[in-house]
Parts: sequence; C-alpha cells; structure tokens
Amino acid sequence: MNRKSIAAITSVLILILIGCSGKESNDADSQSNEVSKTNVNIDSSDAKAEDDDAKTDNVLQISSEKNTSSKNPDSLVKYNGKDLSVLNDAEAVLAELGDYDPKLSCIDDEYKNYVFSTAKIQFDTAIIDGKEASVLLYIYNPDIKTSKNVGLGNSEQDVLDAYGFPDATDSNDPSYSFEYHFPSFDLIFDFETDSQTVEMIRYKNTNNHSKAAP
Repeated sequence: MNRKSIAAITSVLILILIGCSGKESNDADSQSNEVSKTNVNIDSSDAKAEDDDAKTDNVLQISSEKNTSSKNPDSLVKYNGKDLSVLNDAEAVLAELGDYDPKLSCIDDEYKNYVFSTAKIQFDTAIIDGKEASVLLYIYNPDIKTSKNVGLGNSEQDVLDAYGFPDATDSNDPSYSFEYHFPSFDLIFDFETDSQTVEMIRYKNTNNHSKAAP
C-alpha cells in the first residue's frame, strides 16, 4: 500500500473518516520457401463480413473490460441500491458515489484519494497510461455489506464462516487483517485487535495497484 493510502487509513482511526490531511509465445509453423503462383480471387463481400466480425469482436472485448465486475460477483458491494466494484471504470464508480468531500480528499496528484464522508467510503485512483483507473475501495460504513453479507462489526468467526481461511494475514497493532485473493482483486478485512471485529473492508484492484505510482 502506498504512503497516501496508509495516511488515509490512519485518518479513519482518528477522525472516523478516511481522508488526506496535508498504489500486484506463439510459435509459427515453419513454411516452405517455395512461393506459390496460384491466383487467388477475393470476394469483396467476404472481406467485408470478416471486417464486420473483427469490429464486433473488438466491441465485445471493450465491453467485457468495462464490466469485469460481472465476472467477479465477490467484488460487488451495494450502495444506494447500486453495485460498486473496484474492477469498474473509475469514472463509473465516481458517478455512483456522487459528491466527495474536498476538505478530506487529495486529488491533485497522479494518485488520488476521494473521501465520501457521508457515505463513509474512500475511493483511490491512479493515472495509468494516461487514464484515471480504479485502485482501492475502502468501506467503513456499517450499513454496507459484502456480497456474502459481512460488514463492520462482524466477528472474525463470521468472516471465516463466509470466506474460509484467508490467503494471507497481516498484523499491525492495534489492528490485523485477513486477505482473500480473487481473480483481479483482493478482498481485505481489517479487524480491531481487542474486539476482534471488522472495522474496515478494502477492495484492491490488483492489476491497477501494481501499476500505480508509489
């Protein structure tokens, strides 16, 4: 996690609002050297059909990239009746969240922290290949649950019952975390050490996180 995200998490423990006060060959068959002189007649209608098919495939590919969350239902959380996912385009997520708190947010650098104090959500983005991309989604709203109905205040055992044994753990008193690794994203539960209950949930876009500037 980069320094701005760490600062953001520290703020939520102090202010109960995460904010910013001051980012994981095709081999060709060998061909004969002999050149065939066979004449080939190309039907223009066939060529057009192939071109149309290529354009359709390209549209489908782009559509698939923009809706990656549909293939990863565990990445979804409900907010105001709408699905949020760190796998979706940053522009789409920001549109769903609405107005951010400018006093708590840091959006001047290539790595941006948007804080939605009313929603109790923070959304981090980074400029990757010239475009703003989703990186991290922090949930510290007790009314928002994961796809398996786990939220703030749930016990360690509740998380284990829903998701099984974690893929990784981390301890940093006064908190510790369970990490679950999915295709394209990580789901992280942060626990308060004394109560052993969830105090924050994080969704990390692993592809974009690995590319985000430190």
